[in-house]
Amino acid sequence: MRNKAHFHRAFEADSYWMPDRKSSFCTKAWLEEVFFEQCWCPRKAEISFQTCLNPPPGRLVCDMICRMIEDKTNWDTAQLKKQFLRLAVHMRRHLPPREWMLGILSHLQSDNPIFVKGYRYQPPRDERA
Repeated sequence: MRNKAHFHRAFEADSYWMPDRKSSFCTKAWLEEVFFEQCWCPRKAEISFQTCLNPPPGRLVCDMICRMIEDKTNWDTAQLKKQFLRLAVHMRRHLPPREWMLGILSHLQSDNPIFVKGYRYQPPRDERA
């Protein structure tokens, strides 16, 4: 593969569920790691989309996913654990698009409270007021 655009087109043609090519998360380094199976990226058929009408900010969704990955102990294989941990590293380094992260979260934890029908994100109150 010559560049990021070629990687991205190839992954989309192979049914990977990719963030937008122009997002800061979609770096050539991440795409290469996915290509060499060093980092996890889901296929479109693996994603079970859940609705979240009032999602929390992207940074909070990112932290939820990364903590879930880092706290998980029962991985199917050591290779899978390594791929997910690499995903968490990339996510902390470059924030992915929120819609993409919500798809990842719905795949990893479909019963997460943010997918409950009446969920409303409440920002933390300012203690000084």
